[in-house]
Amino acid sequence: IGGALKFGLFRKRDGLMLERIRSSMSLAGWSRLYQQQQVADDAVFRQQVLLECVDGRKRGLIPRSGALGRAAGMDGLFVVGGVDPSTAGFTSMVVLGVDLDTGERFVLDLYNKQGVLPHVWKEEMFRLSEKYNVRVWRVEGNGFQRAFTRDPSIRERLAHLGARLVEHQTTGVNKHDEEFGVLGLAPLFENGLLRLPAMDFLVQSLFDQLVAWEPLKQRVKPKGRKDDLVMALWIAEMGAFEVIERGRKPSVVQRNTPWMPAAANASVVWRRSVPR
Repeated sequence: IGGALKFGLFRKRDGLMLERIRSSMSLAGWSRLYQQQQVADDAVFRQQVLLECVDGRKRGLIPRSGALGRAAGMDGLFVVGGVDPSTAGFTSMVVLGVDLDTGERFVLDLYNKQGVLPHVWKEEMFRLSEKYNVRVWRVEGNGFQRAFTRDPSIRERLAHLGARLVEHQTTGVNKHDEEFGVLGLAPLFENGLLRLPAMDFLVQSLFDQLVAWEPLKQRVKPKGRKDDLVMALWIAEMGAFEVIERGRKPSVVQRNTPWMPAAANASVVWRRSVPR
């Protein structure tokens, strides 16, 4: 937009681009994200609160260091993943490590790409499962996604990695309505129970989407509103909440036990002792 500048560079956001962005957002969201104005009276996720939840650790496996987020590292964490798939829009994933003793949730990794085919993000799920030893994947199962969530071969592959696939229903009439669900993330940040890794491109994207997020006044999402990572975070949080609330621990991941990658756990039989 606007043509090439000197040295072959292009404008990142010129007047036309900013006009389109502004027309897709509310005044409050525009003020918070692009004009950096403090409008805390109606902000669901306040910037200062989110910044206080950012740890010094990088995105990935948590090292054994109290200064970088957690003294025990990955030991004792129950890992869950949330997926908000899309064919035309962005497919997003969030991997959370849950401390079953303190209730803290640590964002371990993120995925956010546009226009990816199902077989591509399926392989990404397998990769993340192997890296983080994900025990539960919650995947939005509306519309075309049901063909994925109900594929026996996918469930079998995840089970071999020690993970269970749960179909997550997001509608405007059930108890897990997304507007109320996302609102429930705010107290977790305010109480320091939801921790973010150090800023990089993906973490910054999640941060910006949280800052700009606000409940819909109508059931139609404004054109241009980006909240894919926020939705994936909420879906993952539903898995974390389920494990913590019921207080039932999986037999292969007990409190304070050493963490190991999924490959080392491949031979362990999954005894359905986590919430169904």
